[in-house]
Amino acid sequence: MVLPFGAAMGMGYETAKLFAEAGAKVVEAGGEARFVEVDVSSSEQVQGMVAATVAAYGRLDVAVCMKYEIRRLLEQGGGGSIVNISSVSGFRPQPNNIAYVAAKHGVVGMTKVAALAETGQTAEEFAPQLSLLGRFGQGREIAQAGLWLASDASSYLTGTTIHADAGYTAR
Repeated sequence: MVLPFGAAMGMGYETAKLFAEAGAKVVEAGGEARFVEVDVSSSEQVQGMVAATVAAYGRLDVAVCMKYEIRRLLEQGGGGSIVNISSVSGFRPQPNNIAYVAAKHGVVGMTKVAALAETGQTAEEFAPQLSLLGRFGQGREIAQAGLWLASDASSYLTGTTIHADAGYTAR
């Protein structure tokens, strides 16, 4: 059971679609697999979406972003994956964008704290950005990182970042 955010368009849409194609049950605020109407700026509504997901499917296995989902994973007794989406701005700050840079640094820290919980779930993130290839990654290319992080193939990773940036942070 996967609960991503932002699946109405762009990278979020591609992430939800890719997870569904891989056989996951996907619940999304505005997504196609199962629709739960929610204002993601409302704590109560997001918590209601998590509750509706668990009521429909019995548990939560993967949370893409984790504000309220981590609580549910902990209540389930551990296991599962938390996949956060950061940005290279959390590692290579961009000028004149202090709020965004601070928020992305926060995501990096939040992911590391979640990894320290020692509950059996993994917590990772990926940071997309313009690459050395001279183009932004396509939504589906970026979503592949999230799918891999949520899979058993990455079970030994936690508290780390995959830079889906085709070398941008290496320069």
